[in-house]
Amino acid sequence: MKDAFCKKRVINSQVYYKTKYLYVLYNIKPILPGHSLIIPKRHVEFLSELKDEEWLEVIKVIRKVVPVLLKRYNADNSYNLAINVGPYSGRVVNHLHIHIIPRRKDDKYSKNSNRIYAGLYNDIYIVDKSTDPKEEIKELRKIFKYRS
Repeated sequence: MKDAFCKKRVINSQVYYKTKYLYVLYNIKPILPGHSLIIPKRHVEFLSELKDEEWLEVIKVIRKVVPVLLKRYNADNSYNLAINVGPYSGRVVNHLHIHIIPRRKDDKYSKNSNRIYAGLYNDIYIVDKSTDPKEEIKELRKIFKYRS
């Protein structure tokens, strides 16, 4: 099944890091600066479809990418990892993807600490316009020494 994450044009325009099995993209509609996505290269919809080597690579990518994003976006050693799985989870693209969202104590969701997570998901479609995704992709490609 073709979806946005199976299209080379989408991947090529947003990717800033890749491995044998995964791409890391900057979300072109970030809800906070640094909002990125880990996406399997092969089309899978569910976590259970990942092979062992892909799972291992997800962990390795998180360990490599998250510290860079935290530093780049002055996050306070805080971030959300989010995965919406299945048709009733709120997922828009039917291709497994893992959100990495760097967090700061002064971000728009930290005002009421009891509702940080709920607020984040209530606004999942509200785009943060404080950064230009195209510029962020360029900068992250430099940081990760990405070559297509």
